[in-house]
Amino acid sequence: MTPCVIDASVLLKLFLAEEDSAAVTRIVGAHLQTDDPLLAVPDLVYVECANVLWSKVRAGRYAREAAQRAVTHLRALALATTPTAELLDAALALACRYDITVYDACYVALAARLAQPLLTADAKLKSRLPGAPYAIVLVPEFLTTYPA
Repeated sequence: MTPCVIDASVLLKLFLAEEDSAAVTRIVGAHLQTDDPLLAVPDLVYVECANVLWSKVRAGRYAREAAQRAVTHLRALALATTPTAELLDAALALACRYDITVYDACYVALAARLAQPLLTADAKLKSRLPGAPYAIVLVPEFLTTYPA
């Protein structure tokens, strides 16, 4: 499996029934069967995922207990985590250059630092980075570009 940086939009598909959820389960499952952690994330991914789950609970579209189980499962994944403090300078520069959020830029900065593709379900993010020297890959593309 190809090592990659994975963002919250992808990880949430493990817990929410969304388009490409089955594909994400296959991708993450294949990565987790290796001896070394191949999925990298900035540490903000945990807060981002929990916030989305909270918003779904608040809207009555997700059970509180299910959200708690999802957070527990997320913490248990073998993810190589990088503190956002180490990414801030590069992330701010990327955010200003490409007009993306600093949150999204943290993932791009980590992917650039590790020279790995960023796996995302955020088509808008990918569209903001045309011609950039960063591999931003949507879930369906990942399955065909980086087969197991």
